[in-house]
Amino acid sequence: MTSLALTATWTLPMNVTMPSSTELSRRILHTATPKNWLLPDDDRQLQLPGHIGVTFKLWLVATGFAIAAPSLGDILDLVGCASGTLIAFIIPALLSFRLDGYNNLAMFIFVVGGAVGTFGTYYSVKQLILDMI
Repeated sequence: MTSLALTATWTLPMNVTMPSSTELSRRILHTATPKNWLLPDDDRQLQLPGHIGVTFKLWLVATGFAIAAPSLGDILDLVGCASGTLIAFIIPALLSFRLDGYNNLAMFIFVVGGAVGTFGTYYSVKQLILDMI
């Protein structure tokens, strides 16, 4: 359940801003949102109040980070480490697992990319906190 919650956190902006046709995204959206938030006709779209609420919360968090950050470099480091490694390493390896099944190269890319992303994100957050103090 923890990995599903973590995945929902990472994919929530994508799921609430545009319809997604993947089964994983649908499962996450159903798990992460109450049933009364979804449109009756389309089980992948939020109703207007829920959409506005989620969008406003995401905007508020992003704006708060932008205001609190002492420099743009810290934010760029954090975004680059978190999303860059996901786009360049993690997602291609997961797609390879999904399409071709297990192979050693995809596992190597997944492990190395995950380690680089984890450590890079940790140190970027650490530097951002130190610069904010």
